[in-house]
Amino acid sequence: RTPAELQTQWAAAIDAHRNDRNADARAAYDAILADEPGHAPTLHLRGVLRREDGDADGAAVDFTAALAVAPADEKSRVALAQMALSEYRVADARRIIATAPESAAARVSLLRTHGHVALAGRDGATAVNAFAAAIRAEPFDAETHFNHGVALQMLRYLGDAARAYQRALEIAPAMLDAHFNLGVVFEELGETDSAITALEYVIAQKPAGAEAHRALLDVLARHQRGAQWMRAFERFEQNCPDALGLVANALEYYQYMGDYAKIHRYIDRLGKAGFKPANELDLVDSLEQLLYLMLFFDVAPDTHAALYATYDKAARRVY
Repeated sequence: RTPAELQTQWAAAIDAHRNDRNADARAAYDAILADEPGHAPTLHLRGVLRREDGDADGAAVDFTAALAVAPADEKSRVALAQMALSEYRVADARRIIATAPESAAARVSLLRTHGHVALAGRDGATAVNAFAAAIRAEPFDAETHFNHGVALQMLRYLGDAARAYQRALEIAPAMLDAHFNLGVVFEELGETDSAITALEYVIAQKPAGAEAHRALLDVLARHQRGAQWMRAFERFEQNCPDALGLVANALEYYQYMGDYAKIHRYIDRLGKAGFKPANELDLVDSLEQLLYLMLFFDVAPDTHAALYATYDKAARRVY
């Protein structure tokens, strides 16, 4: 085919991909690669398409092939590293980033991904440096300031972390993750009222988000604000009735209230997998609370054993 014909087919493939006509896009990408097997942009986009279609292995093959042709192609390198992180393969993600050519290593997208890989590997110092370099290159990206704050918080530089989150909020005032993390940091700094305010903001904006409800209950419990804790729990139960993170608080609440029928209903529903975690991290965190707390309640051995087995499998992946 002539270059003009290839260009026409490339434009048609891009148009099909943008408009969610994935079968047409795949056929066009395949046809281009039949004529130009080493066309890195097409390899990358077919990888993106395969990833969108749930074919992670095929996507990895295409991203790897694109990098073999064009090692400085940061898009395919970032995509491969992100796929590795999503599968908890931190060492693989670290290797993918580390092998970037020097000409590409300073690009903002790679710096940010380098930071994410370091965070996943609990290497706060490397993450701080990577996100700081990305901020110098592009100062007005709220997400990078937020992640810089996460890395600083990991290193226990709490005041610096709070300032990083506040810089993120100057750029993106509605960033709920930054408000949430500010709440956590303020509480650790002894600024209890500020912590409560930050977490209440998150709850007001996202009432069905269980994580902020749980964090607020933790703050109120640590500071022995019992009446506030009870009101906050009742709101949590109303807004997130199916959240796994609700159950431990519910057992405490109804034990205090002496409502044993309600306790048994919660435990029975838990045994039937009637509560859902927000993600695998939430599953592990919730079960760590529940498995201890349930030692003090009358729970069928089969239910307890099933929860231990679930926790064991999830914790191995998460940790």
